[in-house]
Amino acid sequence: MDSNLKKALVRRMFSSTEYIEEMKLWVDKAGEQLSEAVRHFYRFPPQKEDWHNWHRSDWPETWEEKVLQTISSYSEGIKNAIQEHKKSGESALVDGWASTIYNIFRNMDVVGWKWWEYIPKNFREDFEVSLVKASKIGANITRELSGHWRHPDSVLDEEITGPVDEVELKRYLKPGESM
Repeated sequence: MDSNLKKALVRRMFSSTEYIEEMKLWVDKAGEQLSEAVRHFYRFPPQKEDWHNWHRSDWPETWEEKVLQTISSYSEGIKNAIQEHKKSGESALVDGWASTIYNIFRNMDVVGWKWWEYIPKNFREDFEVSLVKASKIGANITRELSGHWRHPDSVLDEEITGPVDEVELKRYLKPGESM
């Protein structure tokens, strides 16, 4: 594929409503996975120690109060931004939420991870994969909407953007354009 066309298609994708909705999907998925992990912990708590003796930041309750509620409010904010984007084409709200999701791990530095050690590893792995995907999409959206690509070809660097499916890019062709 011609690099100029690919660049244009990738940029259209990164600013599309569908891509913003995909970010929300990963945020929602992370919230569901966190809820499931907390439920599992409560069903099968540690048998040899009282987890209430841990630092409060390591409690699953803290994750429910801080992280799960935050993820839920982020999802609601993204939903509202998507509606505004669809209605008026306004992207400032989307850009703000995308930036927030891009930095989501920085917002989790107030919680401890100890309780995760007492449940199967797949819970944490799945949760982290979803947040990483949401964060990567958020980074791509905010770079595109804010014009913060380091250089024009950065949008084609999959080490920065993550993998881009060229077949999926066909959806972003304008009438008269072809691959």
